[in-house]
Amino acid sequence: MTYAADWQRCFRRKKRYREYEREYAKRPEVILRRRTNAKRYVVKNKDHVAILRQKSYRKSRRREPWRVLLNLAKKRARDRGLAYSLTPDWARDMYTGYCAVSGIKFKVGKVSFGPLSPTIDRVQRGKGYVPKNCRFTLFAVNALKGTLTDRKMRAIARAITERT
Repeated sequence: MTYAADWQRCFRRKKRYREYEREYAKRPEVILRRRTNAKRYVVKNKDHVAILRQKSYRKSRRREPWRVLLNLAKKRARDRGLAYSLTPDWARDMYTGYCAVSGIKFKVGKVSFGPLSPTIDRVQRGKGYVPKNCRFTLFAVNALKGTLTDRKMRAIARAITERT
């Protein structure tokens, strides 16, 4: 038997086995058993699972820092009864890594939040979290702005810089 024929036979066998594995994994008793085992593992290894979750969170926070912000904005909108129509596509397009107001680079890392962390700012406070009313800004800029307009916020920032 040639090498090519042997390889093809082996490949077909592996392909059939993968198909069988997929079908096997769909069985209700297999799904239930795997879920039960996973829950048992989490209970037994709480410390290890916590470390893995932290690593996963940090990795995803570096890769897609806007995802957490979207979830938090959605929760705030729900709690306050505001409109919410932001999407991951909007966030992916709008997130540049820099503040839309100051142009300062966001700092995203191990710490979940600080003055240089990104936040979603509503331009007009009365409107909800809709794409035309939102932008990514520094937490410090958003905190300074509070309930003010951009013009008043800039006037305050100018006054602060002139005094120093």
